[in-house]
Amino acid sequence: MPYYCQFGEYIRFSSSYS
Repeated sequence: MPYYCQFGEYIRFSSSYS
């Protein structure tokens, strides 16, 4: 899995959680 893909997933999760 690409790094940018994993990073984007983290951002999306954080945004959804916030």
